[in-house]
Amino acid sequence: GEGARQLGDVHTWCQWGLCFLWLLLFAASLIFVGLQQRSFRYIDESTSLMADFGLRVDGLPSDAFEAELEEYFRGHCGLQIVGVSVAYDFSGNVDLVERLIDRHLLEKDLSWWELAGMNNDRLKSRDQEKGLFSEGRIRAFLQALKGSGTAFVMFPTVADREAFDRRLVEGQLPLLRGQCRLTFGAPRCEPMNYLWKNLATTTLQSIRNVVKAFTVMLLACLGLGFIIYYPAWHYFVGRAKTSGDAQGDWATYVFGLIIAIGNGILYLVVYAGSTHMAFQRKGKRDVFNLIGSAIIAWTNTAFMLALQALAVQATRGDFEMQHNSERLVREELFRVLCADNLWYMLVPGILIVPDIAYFFYKYQLSLVSSIKYWVTIPLWPIYYSKALRADPNITPWAAERAMEPPPMQLEFDYSNAIFIVSAAFLMLFFGTGPMMDVCIILFSWVLVTYFLQQYSHLRKLKVGEYTSLALSHSASVLWGVPLSMVACASANYARLSAGTANPSLPIVAFVLALISYWLAVAVVLVIVPSRCFQADTDYWTAQQELKYDFFNTNPVHVLKTLHLSQGSPLVYFMRGKEYLQRQRNGKMSLPNSAKACC
Repeated sequence: GEGARQLGDVHTWCQWGLCFLWLLLFAASLIFVGLQQRSFRYIDESTSLMADFGLRVDGLPSDAFEAELEEYFRGHCGLQIVGVSVAYDFSGNVDLVERLIDRHLLEKDLSWWELAGMNNDRLKSRDQEKGLFSEGRIRAFLQALKGSGTAFVMFPTVADREAFDRRLVEGQLPLLRGQCRLTFGAPRCEPMNYLWKNLATTTLQSIRNVVKAFTVMLLACLGLGFIIYYPAWHYFVGRAKTSGDAQGDWATYVFGLIIAIGNGILYLVVYAGSTHMAFQRKGKRDVFNLIGSAIIAWTNTAFMLALQALAVQATRGDFEMQHNSERLVREELFRVLCADNLWYMLVPGILIVPDIAYFFYKYQLSLVSSIKYWVTIPLWPIYYSKALRADPNITPWAAERAMEPPPMQLEFDYSNAIFIVSAAFLMLFFGTGPMMDVCIILFSWVLVTYFLQQYSHLRKLKVGEYTSLALSHSASVLWGVPLSMVACASANYARLSAGTANPSLPIVAFVLALISYWLAVAVVLVIVPSRCFQADTDYWTAQQELKYDFFNTNPVHVLKTLHLSQGSPLVYFMRGKEYLQRQRNGKMSLPNSAKACC
């Protein structure tokens, strides 16, 4: 009839409108990927990094330490090197090493904090009385540590490192101890991005850690899903069956907020799991957090959509009508009901409230730090936290660590952006009314989020190192999912305008759009390479400007210089404590000292 014809016209307009939108977003996404590559190349060209001067060495014996290795490279190989930083196996004593580093930094800080009310002698005597940090115990612990089989050799200039590379290619490097063949490679990141405690992890240990972490994450997801979705299924489906009403109400609003809270909790589960997977580099852990949180958010979205579809299904009856026009009209009513329920869940529960609340909760109000300062939580023996203001034994260092701002975590910002856009694009499948409203809300969300994150990252968070494009590339790959949803929605309207019930066309369109986007991204990455430019200065100049290197970021190496007199005493490098680093002799005229990219 006339209604079916008008409905078909609307579907045709939606089909071509979404097709144009997909082409526009497709081109804009590829331009963004290219701009990311060019930005990284520009920053890399104008910045000298520690990784430019070093090589990673693997296959070392566990008892091969700095003195022997430096003699090997200088004497037997005839090389000019700055030194060797050995990665030690302290995976079973991580807490002890971290406490020793904390005490070391506190001692250094006390020389700067004249108003701290505490001096070095008092600190040392207090710790020795408690038997926690006796010098004999520290020395015995450090002397007993074995190497992880990995070390980093640092060269004075890039030319020296390239000369070593040529000798390595020509096979002129003698075997260590006459029998150990070493493998060499460029450091994949800056020393701050190496997780030194995990460099000794074997393949078997990594597999065991991955299985354990995935098991815990899976149980947490299933448990939280059961807590959220089982009661929701009973409520929505039961209400629809008994009353025949599947319209959204206040419970749908609440359900959307609960899903957003559940996503936040599961993000924490993913992050906790990543810390137990023994990643050797922070970049790999960031990529895992991005992919894991995105998958969890998409799974939540799929459950949310399925639940509302079941609730509406319970009220709509049999749709296998004899007349095609009647079937199309009834199916359109079904889609309108789904759109209504989805709208109630997305606005404001998922699209608006979480990001605004998170900004004030974490950045403006610093609610976690405020609770630590003001509130005592006496849940002993399960959990006990004493308010900082009421703890007479609190030290300046402990108070500072408890009140410090959270670190920058771009991986979760990427994941949240991909999830929000994916959830909003679901409305593209359900008609023109909610489609336009959600697009307006999504555009506003992008603008507000950009300025909020710019303010938060630059003023409220600790500096975080992102010195490779791995995270950006992973985000670009995942962005293909919401992008392909637009092509899928266009194909779905083409199916509706043709009057067919076969769902294969939207599925095929989604897969083809996703593959096309991934291939296009690969082409852009080849055409616009992020070539690594080598440093145009020497090691000492770069170190004085950056303040960190492969020595003062290696916790055990720092402790050995302090307690075993192995080399000049170093100060452990930590962001926010750069003022503790002593300046070394040399030039300090390196421009653009910090490497910052996505």
